[in-house]
Amino acid sequence: MPVHASTTVLGTLALALIAVLVDPVWRWTGKVETLVHEAGHATVLLATGNWVTGLTLHPGARAGGFTGLPKDRQVWWPSAIVAAMAGYTAPAVSGLVLAGAADRGWSPVKVLGTLLVVLVVLAIFQENWTTLLVISSTGVLLALFLWRAGAAAQVGVVIGLAWFLLLAGLRALWEIGHAPASKITDFKYLADRTSLPAGVWFLASALISIFSLVAAARWLLY
Repeated sequence: MPVHASTTVLGTLALALIAVLVDPVWRWTGKVETLVHEAGHATVLLATGNWVTGLTLHPGARAGGFTGLPKDRQVWWPSAIVAAMAGYTAPAVSGLVLAGAADRGWSPVKVLGTLLVVLVVLAIFQENWTTLLVISSTGVLLALFLWRAGAAAQVGVVIGLAWFLLLAGLRALWEIGHAPASKITDFKYLADRTSLPAGVWFLASALISIFSLVAAARWLLY
């Protein structure tokens, strides 16, 4: 998957900026960011031996989401900390992985195919129509590019998704930045489970997201 066709890199960056910065567009594209956020929680929980009862994206514009756990299950402390941190950092880290895949010439067919498999798994855990709609519509778009598009367009999709997730993760943090970190569920949970204040966890998430964007930009632009 050769990457550095500057028109592709810059064109997809422009589209990603529109998807993230234009509010009427972000009302809908932000749902994908929320899905990745909740998938980050779920992935870490499942990978560390915990069960997830479901993923829920709340209806309405940018209404957030929820990852359910069995009520009688206590999550092991390190797993709980990493899982809580994985939410707001998941979009940026996912974008960094996609940028790395493009930079290293991975097959776009394999990358898009892997994303489709991930969406199918997420569909198993969805708990409402909003979540199912976001998963299915995203999956249909990916499947169309996988089935009908040429290699160059598929590379563009991978790069565009990378830019979108990197920027969307930062926008999500920006949106909550005006509120006290102790009022944000993920960071309040982290503060309650550790001796560190919620603001420290917010700052850590922001630094991870910024680092991911800088690293990915170096791969894609140079």
